[in-house]
Amino acid sequence: MQSQVSKYLFLLLAITFSVPSFAETSNEEWLQPVKKAHSFPHKYILANREKGDPAKLEELAKKLETEVLKLEDSAAPAAAKESAFELILSVYGYGVYLDSQRFAPHLRAVAAAVSDKHPKTDAAGYAESLVFELDVDKHGATDAMKTRLIAYGTGYGNGQTLSQLVKAFIRNAADKDPKLALETLSELRRTFKADEEEFEELRRQVEQIGSVKNLSAKSITGEVLNHETLKGKVVLIDLWSTTCPPCRAMTPHLKALYEKHKADGLVIIGASVDQDLEDLEGYVTKAEVTWPQIFLPFGPSQEKFIEKYNFGSATPSLIAIDRDGKVASIVLNKFTHAKQTVEALLKKEAAK
Repeated sequence: MQSQVSKYLFLLLAITFSVPSFAETSNEEWLQPVKKAHSFPHKYILANREKGDPAKLEELAKKLETEVLKLEDSAAPAAAKESAFELILSVYGYGVYLDSQRFAPHLRAVAAAVSDKHPKTDAAGYAESLVFELDVDKHGATDAMKTRLIAYGTGYGNGQTLSQLVKAFIRNAADKDPKLALETLSELRRTFKADEEEFEELRRQVEQIGSVKNLSAKSITGEVLNHETLKGKVVLIDLWSTTCPPCRAMTPHLKALYEKHKADGLVIIGASVDQDLEDLEGYVTKAEVTWPQIFLPFGPSQEKFIEKYNFGSATPSLIAIDRDGKVASIVLNKFTHAKQTVEALLKKEAAK
């Protein structure tokens, strides 16, 4: 299995991690100031995705936003303005991934401007999808949020973004009531007639919540990882690779989470799908990663492990196990979601 940017993070990260191209060359002159301003946060993200300073990124993003709003007030073509808004949304969207509290207000403000000035465009759809994820995390999988999700699918059609929003909704629903989450998933499946494989993968992930998987493995240093050694612990399994940029970007956040909660009973287990053991050993040494690593190069062992936890093919993918050894979440692709889930589980006692 080749490491890849998570399909559920792709829309959020892809624009940020690539230099944008614009189909209409007539827009180039109008877009030059915006593209120049965008190059600074863009380069900063590429250079600092493993240790970036949110305050510095915010400073650069604000300068970009200023140029975007100048363009909006100009006589530029609508297509140029929409492309400019997509750039600032991508930067703020990545910012939310790093520091939601800092960047969410900026994202909401820009999204509101896009929806007001450029309704029913791709830029407006992108803005709405990012705000939906913020709101479903804040309010949960309510009927009102489900209505918004259906409206989004009706207005903008099926696709990768819709799949991402369905997963965000079902993740929140599954946290409270897995049975209700399955019923809702069936309803959404009928409504959208979306990718059957996507829905099947999500259904399997919800159905495994509450099951005991009985992990049995040895780390690359010989540490035994099984039901007995992990008893009473909250376990976060991270399917990752050293060649996966979002995986590496998550490392410092996982380190901070581990240091904060290892005394509370948190265990992180890295499940590396690297092909070269030396690459894995070199990275964890250099990055000072101290939690155990399982080496799973391409082959039957990797395939069996992925199928056991219904990980799918995306990295990074994380799954939480409670103190009783039961699966406690669907597969998570964002650190913020993993952190919320783990910290909630740490507050619960193991069953007597």
